[in-house]
Amino acid sequence: MQTILITGGIGTGKSWTIDWLKKKSLSVFRADYQAKKLLKSNSICFSQLKRLFLEEDFYLSTGEFDRKKLAQSIFQDSEKRKAVSAIIHPLVRKAFNQFVEERKQEGRGRVFYEAPLISRSILESCDKKVLLTCPLSIRKQRLFLKGWTEQEIDLRISKQIPDSQIADKVDFIIDNSGDFTSLKSKLEKVLLLL
Repeated sequence: MQTILITGGIGTGKSWTIDWLKKKSLSVFRADYQAKKLLKSNSICFSQLKRLFLEEDFYLSTGEFDRKKLAQSIFQDSEKRKAVSAIIHPLVRKAFNQFVEERKQEGRGRVFYEAPLISRSILESCDKKVLLTCPLSIRKQRLFLKGWTEQEIDLRISKQIPDSQIADKVDFIIDNSGDFTSLKSKLEKVLLLL
């Protein structure tokens, strides 16, 4: 089973890439989506995080985490971020391993693992790595259109590993400075080489 990492900083086009791969009926595991599932109030993860944040008001009227408030807090405090990562990342990894096993049983030959640039261990654990990149100005423009503030963008980007630190550790670098047609063409070429 071949595992292929799709990574890149925020605003580089990972979500669009993953949607495109799914439309091609390829097996895709989204780390961020799995992490969001773990924040549901009936999960083990939720209980562990609730103990970690006893003094904080990160909850919606439904009793679940207000993910935006939680994200703002942990991206401003490296100790909290490490503590949350220590709880969530092993559970996401476990879910990915289960996903891989299920795809093997279905007879699939490869799976795509989408994850942001926050962990070097993810880079080391996949067979092939694809890095999406583009200039910061374009990334910011895309995020502004989604309603992000400049402060939110800068804070999130400051906590991600810069492209320059992992470029030599990936197999393919796709510059996504253009439109979706251009990205699609580049992705098609990479799929042929995987």
